[in-house]
Amino acid sequence: MNTSSRSQLTPQPRGLSIMEVMLAVFILSICSLSILTASYTSSTSVQQSAEYAAAVSAARKKMEEIQGYTFAKLNQRYGPGSRETTFKVYFNEGTEQSTKDAFGKVSRGIEMLGFRKVVNGVDKYDAGEVVLINNESALSTTYGYSCSRSTTDPKPDNGLPGGINFGGIPMDLNGDGNTTSGAVSNSNATRMPVGVIVRWDGQHGPERYELWTVISRY
Repeated sequence: MNTSSRSQLTPQPRGLSIMEVMLAVFILSICSLSILTASYTSSTSVQQSAEYAAAVSAARKKMEEIQGYTFAKLNQRYGPGSRETTFKVYFNEGTEQSTKDAFGKVSRGIEMLGFRKVVNGVDKYDAGEVVLINNESALSTTYGYSCSRSTTDPKPDNGLPGGINFGGIPMDLNGDGNTTSGAVSNSNATRMPVGVIVRWDGQHGPERYELWTVISRY
C-alpha cells in the first residue's frame, strides 16, 4: 500500500491571518458597543421615568392637601412672605434621608433637587413650589420665584422668572364684576387659582410638571 500519496492529500492546519483577526475584533467591538448603548439608553429611560413619577406623585399629594384648605389658611401658609411656598420632592420612601418640616412632618427618601431660587433671602433648591394667584392685575412674569436658569432657555423658564405656564387668564377673583381690580384679600375673594409646580434637571435637560386648580368660596 502506498501511504505517501495519502499523506500528501491530508489538509494541514493553518493559523488565522491578520486580516481575519482584525475583522473578528471589529465585529466584537460593534456588538459590545451596541450592548453598551442599549444598556445606557435603558438606564436613562428608567431614571427619567422615576423622576417624572416622583414629580407627579409629589404634585398630586400637595394639590390634595391644598384643596382641603380655607382661603385664610391658603394665604397664611402659601401667600406672600410665607416660608412654606417651596417643598421637597423625593424619589422613594426609603431611609436614605430624613427631614422634618415646620409642622413636624417627617419625609423620607432620596431628594430630587430643583433649580436654585432665592426665597425670602435664602437659597433654596426645593424642586416643588406652590403659587397663589391673588392679584387680578399681576403679570404672569411675577408668579413664583425666579430660578437660576437662563432666560433664553425655553424649558422650563420660557423667558419667565418662575418658569410657570399659567398665562394670567383674566379672572374675577373677588366677584366685583371687574377682572382687573387688583389685589384680592381673604375677606373678598370668591375664587383663587392655585398651582403646584415641580422643576428639576432631568436626563435630557430642564424638566417641569404643573398642576393647577381654582379654589372657590362656597
